[in-house]
Parts: sequence; structure tokens; C-alpha cells
Amino acid sequence: HEVMMLLQPMARDKGLRLIVDFDIFLPTRFVADPGRMRQILTNLIGNAVKFTPAGHVLARVVGLQLASGDYELHVTVEDTGIGVPPEQIEHIFGEFNQVEDQSNRKFEGTGLGLAITRRLVGLMGGKLWVESEVGRGSMFSIILPLTIDRGRAAEMRLEMAFRGQLSGQR
Repeated sequence: HEVMMLLQPMARDKGLRLIVDFDIFLPTRFVADPGRMRQILTNLIGNAVKFTPAGHVLARVVGLQLASGDYELHVTVEDTGIGVPPEQIEHIFGEFNQVEDQSNRKFEGTGLGLAITRRLVGLMGGKLWVESEVGRGSMFSIILPLTIDRGRAAEMRLEMAFRGQLSGQR
């Protein structure tokens, strides 16, 4: 939500719709480095907004509960942007690399965002990949193994129970 709010002005200036699809049955608090998560999402969603001249950018979050009780979190960032040619897919994940052609010359950047993102996802034990079609858009996907923040979940349950008791006494 934070990242979408940060990128909303740029998207609005371009006439893009920013959409979040968060699985309502998924826990909302996981144990992870918030700075890394923010950087990963800012890089992926920011690139989607940057390379999408019209249409939408959709961030979808779903998960699969593992036998251990942990989750495999699946995050996809889909856009209706310019797309990436198949022969350039691996190239865009290199440091200082960008696709050099007529369709993206107007976009500025260092070419570090995706390299950093792939490295951060890897350090967190996850995977990052992209599916893309030139002129139709791209879908960047990550899978991250995460643990539920059980301490905060228990704290929230106590807080809700306490509020319920207070409101019941009125």
C-alpha cells in the first residue's frame, strides 16, 4: 500500500490505473526486512509505471501455506506497457543494462533496479522472473518463503478481544 501511494502521483500524471489485488485469506503480517521488501516492490512497481504509457499496473499478492505453517508468498506486477523482447529478458537483470531500442529511448534510469531486485530476492531465498510481450506488457513475478508474524498476530487478537470486552460493557 505504501509503495502504491508513493507512485500514485506519477501514475495519475500518465493516466494509469494502479490496482492492488491482495488475497483476503492471506495473513497480512510476515517476518521480513521491511526495507528490502519496500525496495523490491518500489523497483518492480516503479518500473511498471515508468514503462507503461497507458492502461494499468496491477500488483497481485497471493500465497501458499506450506506444511511447516510458513508461506510461499507470490507477488506479481503486471503492466500494459511497452514489453521486453524475448532475447533481452536476461539482459535487463544485468547491472547497468537496459534494452536499447526506439521504444524505450525516452525512459531514463541507471539500469540497476532489476539487478538489485533480483539480488535481494535471492538473498531472501526467493526467485524472480519475467514474462513479457513487446507492445502488450510485462509480468514480473517473485516467490518468497516467509514466516507469519505470529507475535504480532497474537498481540492483535488480544487487542481485539480487549476492545470487544470494553465495547460490550457500555
